[in-house]
Amino acid sequence: MPGLAARLAAAQAAAAEAGAGLASGTELLSRQTHRTYQLEALLGRGSFGEVWRCTNLSDRSQVAVKIVRTDDVDAIRTESRNHQAAIEQVGSLHVPDFHEAGSADFVRSSLPSAFILVMQLIDGLAVNSLTMPTEAPYHEFVAKTIVHDVLLALNRLHSRGIVHRDVKPANVMVNGKGECYLCDFGVSFFMSDVQPGERMGQVGSPLYMAPEMFNTYPPRYDQGMDVWSLGVMGYELALGYTPLQKYAGEVLKTQHIFETLATMVSPRFRPRNFTVDFINLVQRCLEVEPERRMSASDLYQHCRPDMRHFGRSFLGEMVRAGGSVEI
Repeated sequence: MPGLAARLAAAQAAAAEAGAGLASGTELLSRQTHRTYQLEALLGRGSFGEVWRCTNLSDRSQVAVKIVRTDDVDAIRTESRNHQAAIEQVGSLHVPDFHEAGSADFVRSSLPSAFILVMQLIDGLAVNSLTMPTEAPYHEFVAKTIVHDVLLALNRLHSRGIVHRDVKPANVMVNGKGECYLCDFGVSFFMSDVQPGERMGQVGSPLYMAPEMFNTYPPRYDQGMDVWSLGVMGYELALGYTPLQKYAGEVLKTQHIFETLATMVSPRFRPRNFTVDFINLVQRCLEVEPERRMSASDLYQHCRPDMRHFGRSFLGEMVRAGGSVEI
């Protein structure tokens, strides 16, 4: 059997080739629910296929459909199982609701069948598509709103033993009301599924991965790794770059990131024009030693950022304006 890298490359190539035939108006018929989804607009393209805004023709509702047209759908099946399990455990507050996953056929088309994952449509933008305001206190209002909603989602997930493992701006969607949703459960897992002595995978997005993935052998971690990632996101929202970068957009080699994480000390977070409360919250997330890092529950109970209605309204206005607002 081909190795994982070869299988991934084949899946990427197949998905890219298959995606070329999709167009607005195309219809997909679910084999499981017999619902028909009509493609309306392409929302994004990834390694295994595409995500489309679709109309559920049975009730005219709008949904997001991830379409995978490749023989290797293991990763998407895992994502759908994890996402569904998370929703069943904690509900859909700040996590997109899950509708269905399975095989589907293209209607009136010779295109091969697809594996689809149907979710709540978050009509908005990913956090990494937003342009942070330069004026204080608007900058902090936006950052606080995003951190608050992700922290609430993590608090609920962690209380049920679910670790997301890929918290980052690109995986947080914001709608036109300024509400944030933590998405993409492809690498999440339940702590209860980890066997004693089992090697834990080094997964996630390098700039947001926790040090304990690399300074322990074999790698051992728990829900605290998501808290570190939340701290990295708060740091980046305030300063424009992560603790491992020297400036916005700096590209670092993956091996360099891993080596730095294995030996780093807790970064200092001292942005100008931010309140002490927000600074302390982010700083408490960025403790290199996991035992000194606060849990999502403690952070939410004692250190959650002050949520003002204006902050959420302003963030929603940014999204409706396409990612930024002149002030």
